[in-house]
Amino acid sequence: MKSNKASHTISISGVILAGGLSTRMQQDKKFLKYQDKTFLDIATSNLHSANCDSIFLSLACPPEFPTNLNIITDELKDIGAIAGVYSVLNAKISADYLLLIPVDMPLLSPSILQNLSNNLYGNGANYKDYVFPFIIKNNLEVLNILQNLISNKCYSLKKFLTAIASQNIDITKEDKNYLQNINYYEQFLGLPNAK
Repeated sequence: MKSNKASHTISISGVILAGGLSTRMQQDKKFLKYQDKTFLDIATSNLHSANCDSIFLSLACPPEFPTNLNIITDELKDIGAIAGVYSVLNAKISADYLLLIPVDMPLLSPSILQNLSNNLYGNGANYKDYVFPFIIKNNLEVLNILQNLISNKCYSLKKFLTAIASQNIDITKEDKNYLQNINYYEQFLGLPNAK
């Protein structure tokens, strides 16, 4: 939680996007273990440490595994990660902002996420030259912009962030190392201390 100048407490919900098929990895990335924790556990822990008020898990279909997380199932199919973003915005979560991360970024740190939360301005923020992680305002204006893109068959998250005028936050060269999506098993094996 964070306060703005008018002393209104700003609420932030964390969202883990995990609706992909993991076809390049050839196994479900949510359950890959890095430093004795699953990617899903790492993502959840990072969002808790970044002071999110609540955490949601965005999936393509209802889970076939036990979880204590709030589940949001994709309303749209076969359009990529933007389906998860749409479903989360359309879920009417009671938070001012949504902090979205993919499940396949196990090197993310709470400080990188907290930095986005500290740079709230307008409809959202993301790191310059990166889509993930990003934070967006949870309102009808942002949802309408996304609906318009989808109706025009534009499924690019980068174009969505541009359309909402997301602020591009600078990131240090060192911190860029933590913004890696792990899509292939070879990448996973290249992580420090990977098992």
